[in-house]
Amino acid sequence: MWMLRLGAVSTLLSEPLVSGFTTAASFQVLSSQLKDLFGVKIRKTGPNYKVVLTVIEVVKNLPSLNWAAVIISVITCLIIALNNEVLKPIVSKLSRVPVPVELLAIVVGTLVSRFGSLKEQFGITLVGNIPTG
Repeated sequence: MWMLRLGAVSTLLSEPLVSGFTTAASFQVLSSQLKDLFGVKIRKTGPNYKVVLTVIEVVKNLPSLNWAAVIISVITCLIIALNNEVLKPIVSKLSRVPVPVELLAIVVGTLVSRFGSLKEQFGITLVGNIPTG
């Protein structure tokens, strides 16, 4: 958009339109992560009604959820929420440098999954090798 100088067009979009688009994007992201939050396997859905069909598939598979994945998800979400509500205001008064809790959660989670053998013991799926480039 920058090369075509279309940034000015975005100022013409109404606030409800931008808000609706942002809300829809958040539903899309949440629905795509539900299977990982609950540790369930779901079948691929078609391109139409993907959010709704994904939620239905996750709810159907809730009896076979992976409790270890749920516990890890809840703990991580609680830590990040407590960081935003409690830790950030305290640290902002004491220091100019914010604490990267999200980054720390990723590093600690990676170390725990690597050295705790979560894949072998609890069936936690891992990202695996990420190719460079």
